[in-house]
Amino acid sequence: MSNHHRNLLKGVIISLVSSVFTQTGYSAEELDLQKQGMQLQTKLDLAVEEYDALTQDVAEQRLKLVTPLNEMRLKVSRLRSQTDMLLLNRSQKLNDVERTEERNTSIAKQIDFVDATVANHLSNFDTLIHAAEDQLYRPRFSTLRAVSKTKLTREEQILARLEVIDLSFERIKMALGGYSFEGQAVSEVGDILDGKITLAGPTAYFVEKNKKQGGLLGFETNSLLPLIGSAPEISADKIAKLSDGALVSIPIDITLGQANEFQKTKWSFEDHIKKGGMVGYVIIGFAGIAILIVLVKLFDLARTRGIHSTKITDLIQLRESEGVDIALAAAEKKRYPTNRVLSIALKYADHETNVIEEVIIGEIRTVKTSLERLLPFLAITAATAPLMGLLGTVVGMIKTFSLITVFGSGNAASFSSGISEALITTEFGLVVAIPALIVHGILLRAARERLGSLEDLASEFLISLQESNHKQER
Repeated sequence: MSNHHRNLLKGVIISLVSSVFTQTGYSAEELDLQKQGMQLQTKLDLAVEEYDALTQDVAEQRLKLVTPLNEMRLKVSRLRSQTDMLLLNRSQKLNDVERTEERNTSIAKQIDFVDATVANHLSNFDTLIHAAEDQLYRPRFSTLRAVSKTKLTREEQILARLEVIDLSFERIKMALGGYSFEGQAVSEVGDILDGKITLAGPTAYFVEKNKKQGGLLGFETNSLLPLIGSAPEISADKIAKLSDGALVSIPIDITLGQANEFQKTKWSFEDHIKKGGMVGYVIIGFAGIAILIVLVKLFDLARTRGIHSTKITDLIQLRESEGVDIALAAAEKKRYPTNRVLSIALKYADHETNVIEEVIIGEIRTVKTSLERLLPFLAITAATAPLMGLLGTVVGMIKTFSLITVFGSGNAASFSSGISEALITTEFGLVVAIPALIVHGILLRAARERLGSLEDLASEFLISLQESNHKQER
């Protein structure tokens, strides 16, 4: 049913309703209101129908748009997945770039280190080779040094450094087996000679072209060329054969002459004493006197042996049976100091015990003085020698500073005498003091042991004498 037919039907229905209301007795106003209500209802129904139509139309249009929308959503989802994958790949690429940059930085640092090492090797190459090789490698390394100072690209610098390394390895390879080359050297009289230089290990030899002169090569501070040194055990013929590749027996100084220089620094005993100066002579004088005292004391102690071997009871019995004179004669035959103590004890054996003790103690004191004589000088030597060494040190340092004031600190040989005196006197003082102190303690202990043995001997004599007197009284 179309909308027009619906409107006609609604108009007929409204007319019928109006007639019905008129017949039922409604007033004109009420009928008018009813008519307006019906009209409004009609409009409402029309609006509802129009809304339903629009809703249906929207549903139909929506149905038409659902498929493209789903396709677009699917496409968006795919694009989003692709975007996430691209972002992940980008993150990985960035990490790879960072690692690559770090690796490049590390490699650059390593290259800089190698470059600095090679540059340092290039600048110090002269000190790493033998002085005789300088004339062979100087032109090539001078060229490399000149190239290294110019402005080069990084690649050119690396190539130049590689050339330095190649040259160094070439030199090492040649030096391992020994090699010869044409060169020059300065003779002992100062002449420049042309000839052949042969390197065998750390030693270099030179032989003139006419093979008249030859010898070991050494370094001279004020000369660019090596100096021919004297070597009596190496002839020019041997060096010539060696340079020609023949098998020759030649002594090699692996210290490059340092052994001879070190040998020159060794002093004889006389030089040692002379460098000690006046204070050193005084310390040595103390040492000589101390040695004489030690010999004397050893002789004194050797005389006092056998104290414990004396039998007192035999002397007491001999005194009782044969008399005092026979006993004194037997006592005087004993070794010193036993004879002196026993003799004086037998002489006063008839006196009171107190008198005998005093006499024996007096004799022991005399023996003590004899045993301990000269020992204080050893103690004085042990205490004085280090002080004398310190005095020599002070004197030597004063002399050193005086020479430094005159000559400056650049010339060590000018003030070495003062330093030698300063150190040698300290050495002398300690060398004399330490043995003197030890020997003094040993001798003093030995003397006191002897005195203790004498005291024991005296006590034994008194006890034996008292026992003998008691027996006689009974």
